[in-house]
Amino acid sequence: MHKLKYLIFTLTCSIMTLFVLTACGNKGPLYLPESEVQSINMSPTTPPAAATIKDDTEE
Repeated sequence: MHKLKYLIFTLTCSIMTLFVLTACGNKGPLYLPESEVQSINMSPTTPPAAATIKDDTEE
């Protein structure tokens, strides 16, 4: 009876360890990120609309 309790305890601990190890991390293969990420330029390419509208009162 003592061996049966030990076997059940060992199996339970092993199964719980497997569940914990499979539940953590990302799914899929591991990968290394790209060496350098391209930067995005956020400056406007055209001037604002207020600067391009001609005001008729300033003639």
